[in-house]
Amino acid sequence: MTKLTTHTLMMAIQAIDTKTKQLIQELDRVDDPELSDLEEDMLAFSKAQMELKKIYFERQQEIDNLPSYEDLVDG
Repeated sequence: MTKLTTHTLMMAIQAIDTKTKQLIQELDRVDDPELSDLEEDMLAFSKAQMELKKIYFERQQEIDNLPSYEDLVDG
């Protein structure tokens, strides 16, 4: 299996975080018929976010100068 580079991992985390925030905004303003599709998307992105976060924390143990996860998604 090809190892994900740290740069790609960081980019993926930021992209998933952005998409998750967009989905939260959409869920707040959507009509009921569209709700289930958005909820499914939210679940899928949340799962991906948790997996990437776990990998990032593991990577932080190997590399000293990585930003904190919070800085990565809030910065």
